[in-house]
This record gives sequence, structure tokens and C-alpha cells, in this order.
Amino acid sequence: MAKRVLIRALKRHRHYTYDEAADALGVTVQTVRSWRAQGLPVMTEKRPHLMLGEDLAAFHKRRNKPPNKPAKDRFRCFRCRDNTRPLDGIVFYTSLTPKRGQLEAVCGVCGNPCFRFASEAGLADLSTIFEIVRNGPSQA
Repeated sequence: MAKRVLIRALKRHRHYTYDEAADALGVTVQTVRSWRAQGLPVMTEKRPHLMLGEDLAAFHKRRNKPPNKPAKDRFRCFRCRDNTRPLDGIVFYTSLTPKRGQLEAVCGVCGNPCFRFASEAGLADLSTIFEIVRNGPSQA
């Protein structure tokens, strides 16, 4: 499991070596070096190589950006890794609680099942977009 990096431990106006950045963030030196290959700006004109605290913070802000939420007419397909429309516009709704349920559809691109949660109140809005088939309550 990935470690959570403590960005608040950085001083934005300070220069860091690989060792200092690793100590401040609680990761290994090799991890900081691998970030360079992933686009972390490093000043390499002189040795030791230095990086700005501000650049480290900005790099992690870009890197840990939350994924985009799919539009109402789309589902997140984990196989395609994209927001796709359901096959034939058919969606299955399973009630989990009296107010909330799970929508399941077949990806229109790869045929893999896609899921998302929806409120009971929001089904009326979604029924204008999809053909919704209600399933019985979940046994979990």
C-alpha cells in the first residue's frame, strides 16, 4: 500500500537535497529520485542536486489530484479507465438502503460491469437518460 506523503512538513522557500526531501516527507531517497523521472523539477546545474520545497508541493498536488467525476450519463469503467456510456442505455438499480442504491451497467466499450451509487430521489432524473430496471434489495 502506498504511503501518504506529508506535504505540510515541507518549507516552501527552502532548497532540499534528495536525502533532506526524503527525511522531511517520510519516504526513501529512491522514491524521491523516482519522482524526478515522473516530472519533479530538480536543479541539476551543480552538485548536490537541489529541489525547491514549492516544486515538491506542486508536484504532489498535481500527482494526487482526484479523478474526474463522471457526467450523469456516464459510468466509470475500471477496465477501460474512462468514463463510458452504458450498453444500450440499460441500467440496473439495486436498493441498498431506503434512500440509496447502486446502479450497475455494462460498459458500452469493453462489456465489463460498471457501478456507481445513486439516491432514490435522483432516479427520476436518471430515468430520462437511462432505462432503469429495478432489482430486489441486496442480501449483503
